[in-house]
This record gives sequence, structure tokens and C-alpha cells, in this order.
Amino acid sequence: MQALIDAANTLTDEAITAMLKGQKDALGMPLYVHRDRRSLVGLVRNDIVALVMAADGPLVVEDGAVFFADSYLTATPLERTLALEQLLIHWRDDPANTLLHASKWRSERYSVWDCDGKIAFMIERSAAGLLAVRSYGCHVNGFVKGDSRSPSKMWVARRSYTKQTYPGMLDNIVGGGLPHGMTPGENVIKECFEEAGIQVNAANSLHVLKPVSVLTAFMISERGWVPDTEYIYDLEVDSSFTPVCQDGEVHGFELMDLATVKTLLLKGEFMPESGLVVLDFMIRHGFLDASTEPDYVSIVTRLHRTHPFPGPCYA
Repeated sequence: MQALIDAANTLTDEAITAMLKGQKDALGMPLYVHRDRRSLVGLVRNDIVALVMAADGPLVVEDGAVFFADSYLTATPLERTLALEQLLIHWRDDPANTLLHASKWRSERYSVWDCDGKIAFMIERSAAGLLAVRSYGCHVNGFVKGDSRSPSKMWVARRSYTKQTYPGMLDNIVGGGLPHGMTPGENVIKECFEEAGIQVNAANSLHVLKPVSVLTAFMISERGWVPDTEYIYDLEVDSSFTPVCQDGEVHGFELMDLATVKTLLLKGEFMPESGLVVLDFMIRHGFLDASTEPDYVSIVTRLHRTHPFPGPCYA
């Protein structure tokens, strides 16, 4: 199980510290909103730093850090967003640049929060990993509770083979990115219907989502550097329930006993974030504990990694 945590935390604390300290051998530079360096919002790896320096865009590089130019000191979040997006579009459309691909452009933005709990700017979802700004999502564990006659089971989705990321891999019954302008609660209700045809939390609905956890990880993946934060929900369903995908993003669903799910986890068949969500479920529901897992304390601790960047405020 420790290998699952390792795979989702491939950017180490030591590497991050080296960047924040401006060490010569660091992998990149910190990204701040302004020159005053109050709000650390991302990390820019060295090859991206070189592109920023060569571009006539809103970001500047100075004294081992990247930040918005002084002309954006009093800019609105939208003004910063549009200026940054023009730079990203330039990179996307440059045939010599392979960092962004038009086929993976989502036309969906993530919010980037400053140290005062306000949105500093938004960023195209597919480009978030280029600047290592925090990415957010919502995931749901759909399960049938066991009893003395039958063990608990979990609904597992297989992602569409045409998905832009992790095609064909196993996933939670519901999971999706958290776009700008929505709260986690609003987003997860939308995703439940789109991905599994589930009407949740409605007055006449039998399905009630239970918010249970927040998981964090920092991985290097095909998306770039991804400091990930996932809002986790449990959804207990009865044995007669069957999910039905509405948006074409799921190839199919299968109801599995947890022993099978654990085997598939260990074989690496789940996408990284979803594997952590399942692992957290097993811990919270007592299917994995200190008597069966030698790395139990380390696993529980590392499921909740501290990011160096400020997070959102929805209250």
C-alpha cells in the first residue's frame, strides 16, 4: 500500500524546499502573485521558467522567483486570468512547443487562491500542471454495506477509453475536477448525475452524500506537477441500485467485493487519485488497520500531505 502513496507523491518535500530557498540545483522556482512574495501560489519548473523569460507576457522572472508584472498589481482576478490565458494559448498553438496540446485543452478553469482566502486568478485546467498551482476535485465512494451474510462491496468505474487522462483505468463511481465558480458540494451533485445518473440530496431522493474527508498529494504526471486536493464523499446505496453513465466518460461500472478492489489497487489498475480515495475508504471503514498493514501510520499521515500554497475558502 505504501507504493500507492509513493506514486501519488513523486515531487518530494526536499525538492520543494530547494525551490523555495532558491538553491542552484533546484528543479524550478516559486510562483507568487506579486513581487512582495506574500502569496505563494505555485512552482514553475526550469524549462517553463525559460519560456516565461522568452515571452512577452504577464509573468516575470526576478531573483529566483516568478510573479505577475507590476502592471498587474491592482489588476482584477479576471484581468490576470485573461493575460495569463493569452500566454498559454500562444504556447498551445506554437508547433515547436509540446507542453500544451490543443486536443487536451479543456476550456474549463481552476481557481487559484491567495493567502487572504481570495481568488487571485483562474487558470485553464489543462495548464495547471505547468505552473504547479493547486488542483481540486470531488470523488465519491459508492458502496453497498455488508452484513453477516454478505461482505461490503464497492461500485468501481472504468474510465472511457477516449478520456484525455488515464483512459481505461479504474476509477471511483464518481469523480471530477472542481471548476471555478462552484463549491465542492455543488460540483459533486452535478458530477453524480453526469457520471452515474444519481440524483443525490434531493428532497425525494434515497441517495444522500456524506462528506467524509479531504486528501492531498503532490505528483509528477503527464499533466505536469500536480499539487492535488480531493474532497471525498461516501454514498451508501442498496443492492438493487445500478449506476448509469450520462456523459459518456465512463466505459462501464462493476460492483466488486473489497478484497477484489484491494487486489486491483495493488496491481496499479486505479488512476492515482482514485486509488488514494479507495485506500482512505478502507481505512475509515476498518478494512485496513495497524494489525494488517505494517506501514499503517505512515499511510494515514501521507494521505493528508501539507501543501505550501494557500487553499480555498468557501465559507
